[in-house]
Amino acid sequence: MRKILTIALALTMCAGASMAQLTDTVGLYADAALTNCTLNPTSFGLVTVYVVHDSDAGRVAKFKVNDNLGLTPTGTSVTPGFLSIGTYAAGIEIAYPNCMTGKFVIGTMGYFYQLETMTCARNSQVVPHPGSEHPGFVIVVDCGAPFGSIENAIGGRLWGGSDAELCGGCFESAVSTQESTWGGIKALYR
Repeated sequence: MRKILTIALALTMCAGASMAQLTDTVGLYADAALTNCTLNPTSFGLVTVYVVHDSDAGRVAKFKVNDNLGLTPTGTSVTPGFLSIGTYAAGIEIAYPNCMTGKFVIGTMGYFYQLETMTCARNSQVVPHPGSEHPGFVIVVDCGAPFGSIENAIGGRLWGGSDAELCGGCFESAVSTQESTWGGIKALYR
């Protein structure tokens, strides 16, 4: 019994530590107010998607954008004064001129909308950079002294259609879980 409790405590502490690192997000928004992750234009023309880092204190983001919106791209940009290596489609690293906090735009992606039907199947997602130092994670560098540390972040989605919650939400959950009973957990260690 003592062994089981020790293992359970160790797993809880590890899970808590990994969840604490997943505080930053890199998301995609359809509005300049940075509140809407649903793209549902009502008229023919150009649309802008905002690439946003929400951070308690960050200076670099490294990620890729899988674009399945099915719209005609018109161009991409990085916020003036920020430095970038790569492209959103192949993988990009964006460095900020100083330590940044809160929710801020790090770049944009432009599209031409021609009255296509927008559904949940049409979406763009922030995913791990192919050369990520932490495979399987979008990563950011915090403002810790002297050079910061690499941390995992949560990538966001931009959905086509009218309701992001029906499609799956703006961000994936930080830790996937499944329901279990105490008897089921004990059975794993017998």
